[in-house]
Amino acid sequence: LGTLPEPIKDLVRHRYRDDRWFARILLNPSHFHNFQLQDGLLFVKMATRWILCIPDIKYKHRRVREILINQSHSLLAHLGCTAIHESNLVENTRYRSA
Repeated sequence: LGTLPEPIKDLVRHRYRDDRWFARILLNPSHFHNFQLQDGLLFVKMATRWILCIPDIKYKHRRVREILINQSHSLLAHLGCTAIHESNLVENTRYRSA
C-alpha cells in the first residue's frame, strides 16, 4: 500500500473514528470491500491503486484535507510553470535556429 511521508501518516493515523463517514466503515468493515485498515491508516482501492483516506479532522485549526489540497495545488502549479517555461524555451530555441 504505497509509501507516504510520516507527518501525513501521523496526522491521520487512528483518527478515522473522529470522522462520521469513516467511523461507519470501521464499525462494519465487511460491508466495505474496497477499504483496508493497515497500521491505523485507512485505504480505499481505486482501480489497481490503494489511496489513503483522509478523515475530516483539523490540525492547528485547519482541516487536514484543506492543507493537503493547498500543498498539492502549490506543488503542481510550480511544476506546471517549470514545464511550460522549459517547453517555451525549447520552442523558442527551435524557432531561432531555423
